[in-house]
Amino acid sequence: MLGAADPAAELDADVVLRTHGVTPETAYLADDLAAARDADGLLAVTPELRLAGHDNVFAIGDIAAGHVKKGATAMRHAPVAAANIRALITGEGELGTYDPAPPAIVVPLGPDGGSGQLPGAEEIASRETASEIKGRHLMVEPVAEGLGLETAQAT
Repeated sequence: MLGAADPAAELDADVVLRTHGVTPETAYLADDLAAARDADGLLAVTPELRLAGHDNVFAIGDIAAGHVKKGATAMRHAPVAAANIRALITGEGELGTYDPAPPAIVVPLGPDGGSGQLPGAEEIASRETASEIKGRHLMVEPVAEGLGLETAQAT
């Protein structure tokens, strides 16, 4: 495992997502927000992604109870929460709701392999499909684009 022998080792990467552990970190929450955590440290949210009982507090990504714990979920939460915050600030428009995507998983195995289950598909995704979706770039480009970053093109 990279860094296990030498935690100070450096790794050049376009994007680094720390994805260790199973319980999202919410211990930083204080007062009534801390009290809103469930036994697993998660926060119940409304369909608008507001913290239950708090009209002006939003929770997205892994800390939102009842939502799939994947980076793609957080990327789909963000525009809904941002639009709702904008609507609350400006007083214009209705609050939107988050509609969960159907279950899916793609597991890359190197740049040219992998497998997965795609929404609505009865067949397991081929290694070519898994590679096209995730294996060659590990979703770096869409994440970087969402963050407004440029990525170095692989040669």
